[in-house]
Amino acid sequence: MKVAGLDLSLTSTGIAVIRDRPRSTSGLDQMIVTTHRVISVAPKLPRGAKPTIRQRRDRIARVVSEIAECVLPGLDLAVIEGPSYGSFGGQAWDRAWLWGAVVERMIGNGVSVAIVQPATRALWATGSGSSSKSPIAVHMSRMWPQVDPGVSDDEWDGLALASMGAQHLGMIPCELARHRQQLDKVSWPDFPAGVELAS
Repeated sequence: MKVAGLDLSLTSTGIAVIRDRPRSTSGLDQMIVTTHRVISVAPKLPRGAKPTIRQRRDRIARVVSEIAECVLPGLDLAVIEGPSYGSFGGQAWDRAWLWGAVVERMIGNGVSVAIVQPATRALWATGSGSSSKSPIAVHMSRMWPQVDPGVSDDEWDGLALASMGAQHLGMIPCELARHRQQLDKVSWPDFPAGVELAS
């Protein structure tokens, strides 16, 4: 099985992929974990100018392509952070555009997609729904000590999402009550016959 967690951003997307070793038993030490960061810089424009619709489209397309290169092929489940509906800052429309384009690319490649709201991910990781990125990074580094502690906070966020998916699929144990409680809040996709889910 192969699960990816995607913490989407126009500037710094955090990605984590968890896959089990062939013929291995479940457990964190039996998993292969990789993280990636997709950096995107807005085009340089004259002072006061705004990017054209084509420039905006091209930037988003590049981010989507880099994400796809990191996680495809063979991906069973993509766990994506849900939109932050309370965010109304700059580029809100472009962030929504990126989110929809990534979901479309995953589904178009036959990947099942689960959406996890930011507060649910934070509660799962730390026990507090208002946790910022730093506490999530601390908790995830304890859960996955084999991961390079120098990876970005965005990658730790991605790893939290991927870990939720891995627990749901039974790839890794789900031992904490808060983990079980938050997994129950997620609308998990149906899987084809032959995929065993955690009971």
